[in-house]
Amino acid sequence: MKYLRVFLLSIIILPFISFAQKDELLIGLSVGVNNPIGDFASNEWSINEDNTLETQGEFAKLGTAFDLSANYRIGYYFGFSARILGGTNKIDTKEYSNALNTVIADYDYQLTIASKGWGNMGILAGAYVVIPINDLYIDWRFMAGYANLFSPSMRYYVND
Repeated sequence: MKYLRVFLLSIIILPFISFAQKDELLIGLSVGVNNPIGDFASNEWSINEDNTLETQGEFAKLGTAFDLSANYRIGYYFGFSARILGGTNKIDTKEYSNALNTVIADYDYQLTIASKGWGNMGILAGAYVVIPINDLYIDWRFMAGYANLFSPSMRYYVND
């Protein structure tokens, strides 16, 4: 359902973005997939000798990413640029619940987990320069801004 909303929103916004393209103002929208790699995507875990869970990964699953950028040209080779970007990754709550339930296997209850997942959001602004080399144009952006990373908030439910 979430992906359907993003798709429909992009279909609605695309005509407005294409009509907004003037010689001075350029607007772009990108929507894509956040693919976790390495330790971030790892579901590996072990149980220590004191019967506690030790995770080697962060249990992240596939997520979404977006980027909204705007450039305003002052001259042909110089202008201002701004970006809003972000993304989310869900948590593999099933695998994490299985790991926790292995630790508490001697007890008469089971745990289930609900999570909001990982996220990031950033706002950047600055200048850009276009460097023409024959038929090739290279854009350099000098931007600064604010970025925030969100850890997952988890809820644990005990089932008898």
